[in-house]
Amino acid sequence: MNKANEQAMPKDVPVPEAAGIDASWLTSVLIASAAAPSEARVVAMRPVRLPGGKLARTIRFLLTWADDDSRGPASLIGKFPADGARSQQTGQATDAYALELAFYRLIAPTAQVAVPRCHFAGIDPATGRFALILDDIGSARKVDQVAGATADEVAAALVEVSRLHAQYWAGERSESLRWVPLRAAPANARRLAAAYRLLYGRFLDRFGGRLSDRAAGMIERFDTVIRRWSSHDDPPYTLLHGDYRAGNLLFGSDAVSPPVTVLDWQNLGIGSGVSDVAYLIGGSLPIDTRRNREEELLAAYLGALSANGVVINDREYRNAYRVNALTGLHMTVVSAMLVDGGADSDELFVTMAERHAAHADDVNAQGALT
Repeated sequence: MNKANEQAMPKDVPVPEAAGIDASWLTSVLIASAAAPSEARVVAMRPVRLPGGKLARTIRFLLTWADDDSRGPASLIGKFPADGARSQQTGQATDAYALELAFYRLIAPTAQVAVPRCHFAGIDPATGRFALILDDIGSARKVDQVAGATADEVAAALVEVSRLHAQYWAGERSESLRWVPLRAAPANARRLAAAYRLLYGRFLDRFGGRLSDRAAGMIERFDTVIRRWSSHDDPPYTLLHGDYRAGNLLFGSDAVSPPVTVLDWQNLGIGSGVSDVAYLIGGSLPIDTRRNREEELLAAYLGALSANGVVINDREYRNAYRVNALTGLHMTVVSAMLVDGGADSDELFVTMAERHAAHADDVNAQGALT
């Protein structure tokens, strides 16, 4: 997406390699973002590689300040291209890197959703090299996606995303968001269907021995309705996170931190807000927990939308929720085959496939497409 690249690229600002970042560069970035006074100086920094991430490397920079540690943050989070060639190619080809940077530069400052403060967001469209420097919300708590979130954590996350959805409800194609991909655009719908048809067999070849018969069968049956599913994204539309799951959220552990902080905006899009909801509920909860609390959680999201002034047709929205139970299955199958593998990521993809397949089966998602 050339427009996203253009929007995300700061003019005349060099984009460093992760290995090239030093104390001097971080000093200039923090002064420029008004996070430190002009006379402050970082005299030393120590990078610590953080685990996780499929399309990007994440590094925590521990900072030492001259004279007074209170002059600026004690640490920062940096995101950079992934190490693996396959993941890098996917990040560039899907505009994931450019979209996230454009989000932080153009949407985050006014978005009604908690995100880390951004100090630098730059990308070189010619090489795909990018750097994103964010506040480190060290007091917040991460949830293990494989172990799963609690229903209360998912409820808090639904309230948080409802604020974003309500903010952009039905005004999603305003001029300021023309660069954000519209999921229902015919070309995008064709690409979604083609990607699944190309990759689902390879996914089953790689992971089929670790999947239940139910999950493997659902993955195969999804192919029979993939074209209908990909073009079934009906309005009203809003701004979507696109990968809204427990592993991309931070949960506040004290009175200072926001209840939920949202990370990883690489799948930004315009579409039906319920796709974020179904993806979160279906993929972030253990299957039994989801079955026991699903109706309560969906009602909580719809209630939060209503409290933010959004009027919806409850029946139509619940039907859209059923259809979008397949969204996570598509995301899991396609993503697994487009990033570099490893034991941890393989376990994640198997877990997500089981949960999303069970979700789609439980709500008869394919039946909602007829």
